[in-house]
Amino acid sequence: MDRVALSPLVLALAVAVLPRGAMAQDAGGPTESRGPRFLLATAERSRPVPVDLRRSAVLRRPLSLAFDGAPLKQALAEISRQAGLSLVYADDVLPAAALVNLRADHITVAAALMDVLLDAGVDVVFTPEGRATLVKRPPGPAVQLGRIAGTVTAAETGAPLARATVSVVGTRLTVETDAEGRYGLAGVPVGTQRVRARMLGYAPADTSVVVADGQETAVDLKLKAQAIELEAVVSVGYGEKRREDLTGAVGYVGPEALTDRPVTNTISALQGAMPGLIVQRSSGQPGVEDFDLNLRGVSSANGGNTPLVLIDGVPGNLDLLNPADIQSITALKDAAASIYGARAADGALLVTTKRGSRTAPIFTYSNNTAVSKLTGMMDTPNNYQMAVMDNEANIHNSAAPMYTPDLLNRVRIGDPTPIPHPLYASLGWMLFFTNTDWRKALFENGFEQKHTLSVSGGGQNSSYVGHRRPEPRFLVWLPVGGRGRDLRHAQSSDLHAEWSALFCAGWVGQRRGASEGWRDGHV
Repeated sequence: MDRVALSPLVLALAVAVLPRGAMAQDAGGPTESRGPRFLLATAERSRPVPVDLRRSAVLRRPLSLAFDGAPLKQALAEISRQAGLSLVYADDVLPAAALVNLRADHITVAAALMDVLLDAGVDVVFTPEGRATLVKRPPGPAVQLGRIAGTVTAAETGAPLARATVSVVGTRLTVETDAEGRYGLAGVPVGTQRVRARMLGYAPADTSVVVADGQETAVDLKLKAQAIELEAVVSVGYGEKRREDLTGAVGYVGPEALTDRPVTNTISALQGAMPGLIVQRSSGQPGVEDFDLNLRGVSSANGGNTPLVLIDGVPGNLDLLNPADIQSITALKDAAASIYGARAADGALLVTTKRGSRTAPIFTYSNNTAVSKLTGMMDTPNNYQMAVMDNEANIHNSAAPMYTPDLLNRVRIGDPTPIPHPLYASLGWMLFFTNTDWRKALFENGFEQKHTLSVSGGGQNSSYVGHRRPEPRFLVWLPVGGRGRDLRHAQSSDLHAEWSALFCAGWVGQRRGASEGWRDGHV
């Protein structure tokens, strides 16, 4: 480090080119205002300009420092040596007894100088040749401050609003009103300021005010009541939380994901709609497609990995629930399901059904129609082709053909008269020549339709909702068809300012096949 003693004339010139208020970068906070400012002095400019730290190769150079109570001048010498920077200053510029404690690897030159020169009251002035000079910073002007005080009231009633937030826009000055709606803000910068009041359930109010030095300015604000939109909440077993505040493994599906899909089964609608929920179909029987749900992975080799299903807090069956009745489904995948005990060892699905609205009756009708057909079935040979292949198989097996030319001709023309079987007549078997396509005989396109009629409404203290879904029908395999119907009703009433009652009831009737009869259930 080049350390020289500057003459009074040189020092006076260095200070003279640093006008007040124009010789430093913008302070980003309290630490920056206490540290040195990096400036560039040139002959072309009457005043030094701030140095762009991002473009200065010298100030961005990394250093490795270890100072434990080192004198300030010794620390500056080490920084200057590692940075290859020529740094000059007068003896009386720096505090004589200042000590430095700093340990850092890969710290930049700018950050190191900012740390060791904190509260030293100096600036770092660079010359075009790359030499840096430490100069005393002139004292800044006295800060002029005022005070703002007043009350916050409701615009409609004039009642004081307690705990309303009042702030000066563009500053960190914020305060809450007391029980009488009064507030006071001290240390407000002089000049035109904008005061803002906010409170939940009210529209914000702003006003401009001129603040004078050392004086108090009265500002009264009135807030107008405003309806607010509540944020989405998710049931988590032990209550409700805002979705953005959730930290656990919780899945959520809203009503749109269930009703916008062309399915009539709730579990089918959940397939692919909730992350982490695996839905597998275990039966292909029309109308009774059993599903296996998996939320936490396989926990038992013997099966039984289905999560607990709670419909409005009561264990139920998702397969019996109309998708149009569901408001939301929440999946508890983590330890939050433990509040339900061993029944929720594989997780829990919390189903919330729809509630009525406290308005005039609203009638809603919806219809869903679907056609199902077999896919991936290969064409089968007819009876004549089967007889020819049977003869060829016997010949390759060194056996006599079973079908004579006369029998082959009767098979080809579809003779309706059967004869005793040439090989198994002793067993009572008959040989038929008619050609029947058993796939067409047993299967046809399935037709399914669903009609849903619902009504909801209510008054000031109660609400209701109900629906009826009659006779959905389906048929793919001729002996297996079905139809069903379900009814559901929910009603809530306010018994007291803090008490309400909710009643939900439902009935589901499903008929599957020709002999199984009705399959009843309560949800």
